[in-house]
Amino acid sequence: MQIIRTLDELDEMLLRLEVAHKVSDDELRKLFPTFRMDFNTQVPHDPYSDEYARIQFDLYHRISGKTYSVENEKSLFDLDSAAVRPFPYYTGSCETVGNHLAAIAHVIRSMDLKPGAKIVEFGPGWGNTTLTLAMMGFDVTAVDIEKNFCDLISRRAEQAGVKINVINADFSWIEQIVDPVDAILFFECFHHCSDHLRLIKALGNAVKEDGKVYFAAEPITSNFPIPWGLRLDGESLWAIRKHGWLELGFTEDYFLQTLKKFGLVANKHTTTSTSWGTVYEAVKQNTYSRTFFGSDPMIRTQIGVKSNDGSMVSDGSTGYLIYGPYINLPSGKYVVALLFSDAASLSGKGRIDVACRDGAAILFAQNVDLKDFRKSAKIQINFENAAKESDVEIRLYCYGKAVAKVAAVKIDKIE
Repeated sequence: MQIIRTLDELDEMLLRLEVAHKVSDDELRKLFPTFRMDFNTQVPHDPYSDEYARIQFDLYHRISGKTYSVENEKSLFDLDSAAVRPFPYYTGSCETVGNHLAAIAHVIRSMDLKPGAKIVEFGPGWGNTTLTLAMMGFDVTAVDIEKNFCDLISRRAEQAGVKINVINADFSWIEQIVDPVDAILFFECFHHCSDHLRLIKALGNAVKEDGKVYFAAEPITSNFPIPWGLRLDGESLWAIRKHGWLELGFTEDYFLQTLKKFGLVANKHTTTSTSWGTVYEAVKQNTYSRTFFGSDPMIRTQIGVKSNDGSMVSDGSTGYLIYGPYINLPSGKYVVALLFSDAASLSGKGRIDVACRDGAAILFAQNVDLKDFRKSAKIQINFENAAKESDVEIRLYCYGKAVAKVAAVKIDKIE
């Protein structure tokens, strides 16, 4: 790993990157992990202060050679070519294309939205996720600072025969939303926002009371060396120095704390199928509500079989019919409902519990006789966690010959 200490050294590395890029996109990306700059961790104690932000933008100025402006985020490309072969397809890289498509798939699977929901996507870029959402029948508005991207998305929407409302504006456009929407999506773009506090503050007014905000494939990690600031890995240095783009990173603690500061709480969806596989789903703090259907991959089983209607059906063995979804929950009081289909057939004994920290702690446990819930078609329990908990799971353990068909698990915050 080469530690870059001067701009001359960085420019020499950029020349090597240009040579590699002429070979292939894969060769370019192979060089990104080979160099970085060291962080100055002596930052102001208050990450919300003007002084803290000034230090980060002074560093941006030093590396990029220019004062930051949203105009720096613009990209130049041939519109006709991009309409036929946009990123990631033009790279010709199986890895890059595969990672990008896997990331889009994970975003879509993580979105808990009703058909026809109204979505605003910020920073859609080439429009791959935008087109997917529009073709699913969602009411999509795409907001991008780059006019070329706006023109590209409009053309691709016309080619696909779908309607997308395209807005050429920066992140501050969120403050113009008068009619709150069902969801807002940031996919690999939130880290380009020069005033993320102003943006997060505006989210509460921009989404409905039960609205969702999704942050997908963003550089939010537990090991970022400072609360937030300029990323200094090879790819980020290349993007800042060559293109003038703002490349920020965040610690997860800072990010979640900042959401909470403005009345939002989030849980995390992860997948190992792509390196871009983390999605944070944020909701208003007093309206946390999630429903996981039996067919949801986040709901798992030891002894269950998925039926044609998506329910999880016990096979008569002893073991966990359901467990999951392994989500993070902020402190508070919650009500959990296990919803059954074909409730008339419920029979046998079981145990329902709420566990966390990979099963190491139990927040609630109760033995149940399943036939007692034939009339209500649900088991409803309340539990409380005094502090934020990780890997929270709802489990139904069935003893041999128990009969149950779980349609969904619903979790609501009640305080």
